[in-house]
Amino acid sequence: DLDVCSSAEWESVAKTHTSHRVCSTCQSCAAGKFRAGCGGSAEGTCTACSAGTYKDGPGTWNAVCTACDPGSSSGAGAKACVACATGTYQERDGQAQCESCSSCAAGRVMAGCGLASAGSCTECADGTYKVEEGAWDATCKSCAKGRYGNMAFGKGTASYCQDCDTGKFQLLGAQIACQQCST
Repeated sequence: DLDVCSSAEWESVAKTHTSHRVCSTCQSCAAGKFRAGCGGSAEGTCTACSAGTYKDGPGTWNAVCTACDPGSSSGAGAKACVACATGTYQERDGQAQCESCSSCAAGRVMAGCGLASAGSCTECADGTYKVEEGAWDATCKSCAKGRYGNMAFGKGTASYCQDCDTGKFQLLGAQIACQQCST
């Protein structure tokens, strides 16, 4: 007769002067849940994994939920983590939701935001501009043909694109200089 049930068991029938102690095995839980409180005289209960964690299968009775990796998240009771959608990111592990990518000031655009990276604002390329903050995925516009990006003006204003001076031309967009006409 056992004095105590093992760590993987619980006492389903207590020992009395007329009966023996009966130990039952702690049971595993379905995916998305873990067993809490199994031991002593308690069978324990299957409890949903908390948001930001998951369990992809039953596993052993004492299998625990795993934190989602950076670049993903989960709700409570998840069987798997979900990758951050376009326009969102998550730099930390074990999170319930992804963060929205930030917008950038005029003359700057967001680069590299997604999955596990917040990205960063970078200046519009030469010959391009962006007038207002806009959404996180706003893009810089090219100076049109016949115009050029004048560095004397900021890339955050439409004045950045200037007409070519008399006697000069530009056949391409997104340029920072005009070509001299041949005589």
